[in-house]
Amino acid sequence: MRSVIISFICILTAALLSSCYKEEVIYDLQPDNSLELSTILRFNGKDCVFDSDRNLLRYPVNADSIVPFEPFTEYQDYSEIYFDNRQLSRNAINDIGAVYINKEYPIIIKTGNFTKEITLVFTNLPIVQITTISGFFDEPKTLARLTIHYPEPEKPSYSSYIGIEYRGVTAQLFPKKSYGFAMLGSMNIKDRRSCQLFSMRLLENWILDAMYIDKGRLRNKVSFEIWRNMGENTQHDGLQSELVELVINNSHQGLYCLNENITAELLQFSQPDAVLYKAYDWANGAVTFDIPPEMPSTIQYWDGWEQKFPDPELKTNWMPLYKLRDFVVNSSDAEFCDSIADLIDMDNFIDYFLFLNLVTALDNVGKNTFLAQTGNTDKFFIIPWDIDASWGLFWDGTYIGYTNRLTNNLYNRLINLNPDNFRERLKTRWVSLRNSNFTETEILSLFERDFEKISKSDIISLENSIWSLNLNIEEERNFIQTWIPARLNYLDAYISGL
Repeated sequence: MRSVIISFICILTAALLSSCYKEEVIYDLQPDNSLELSTILRFNGKDCVFDSDRNLLRYPVNADSIVPFEPFTEYQDYSEIYFDNRQLSRNAINDIGAVYINKEYPIIIKTGNFTKEITLVFTNLPIVQITTISGFFDEPKTLARLTIHYPEPEKPSYSSYIGIEYRGVTAQLFPKKSYGFAMLGSMNIKDRRSCQLFSMRLLENWILDAMYIDKGRLRNKVSFEIWRNMGENTQHDGLQSELVELVINNSHQGLYCLNENITAELLQFSQPDAVLYKAYDWANGAVTFDIPPEMPSTIQYWDGWEQKFPDPELKTNWMPLYKLRDFVVNSSDAEFCDSIADLIDMDNFIDYFLFLNLVTALDNVGKNTFLAQTGNTDKFFIIPWDIDASWGLFWDGTYIGYTNRLTNNLYNRLINLNPDNFRERLKTRWVSLRNSNFTETEILSLFERDFEKISKSDIISLENSIWSLNLNIEEERNFIQTWIPARLNYLDAYISGL
């Protein structure tokens, strides 16, 4: 009798442990040793991504509705799942009927005597999920897994190990963080590789931009597209990007922009004497060519600049930038007129001046730019960067008018001294752009495309809920539609009068 009782207790204990384990696996918030999360519900090979904070599943689709939706359905073999009160067959095709984006569908999951109710929402945006056991830091990078669930039904989810960290300086002060990450070939944080995400370029380094101060969540994206469209050579390289939803483990973070990163790889530098510098701080005018340079540094940072290439751990090369800065600040008017065109790509710098004034990026007159040189006999060209404070918005999120004139000491000398007919070339280029890339119709169409994508989604209401915000896309759309024509009219008069 005693042996029977002991056996019964063992069986009951095992059953209880098994039941608890199954419930824990389904809703476990921690990834396993491979940095993968347990599947709750999967359609056509893609997980419905779980947001535990809102008890919400989200699944990406590339249409406003699917009629009928007949997915191959997977879930745990010890559960029963009901979609809108209809039980789903496991490992089988289910005719769910018509489904619509943004509509809330009740999901009931039964595991033994345990029942879990979750809401499922279909979204028109891709979902990026980052899973990690560790937290994030500014440095060093943390090992994590990146999974992208594309909305196209024929495109499978993509997964890779990554090394990820917080990015930005001011951006780290905001509750919603931006991230930089490098693709990895294994769980070794040093095993870097290049990968193609979406239809962008094959790159090692990427950015997840929180766009926190941008009330429209698209200024940076549209600005880079305009810059790229202005030219088709290296001197017009700009980031390509995709709007995505970001989930970290099982916590939704809202709307992000997945961006390429400006690196020597993106610029396809092949010469060992190429250089790439990023202006990250105003440094009392050092990045606006207002003060003479101090002697170059022997480390990665110098006078508000950061050396991005060559790798500063292997070599520092500040002399090209030192010579340029010294010449701009200290050369005589005659020397400046005779030689500035030998140091900078005039067409590129003309385009940047016009672009900068078009988008009215007050925080980008010196800071938030890249200066690059493909070799020591080549000219410097400039690449814009971090343009979220633009199109009527200041870096602190406040609105500005449309009558600002953006310049720095280099541009002042170019305009005032007029080397190589700088002013005439500037005006001619403006007229050309106003008949092509800078027409009111062209610019507004780029904004409207992304406003429409965001407006179709419920992501802004989710963003407001997550971060306690009060974003209103329609108000922002109306502001942009009014501000852009006024800005263009102002610039027409300003540039023609130079």
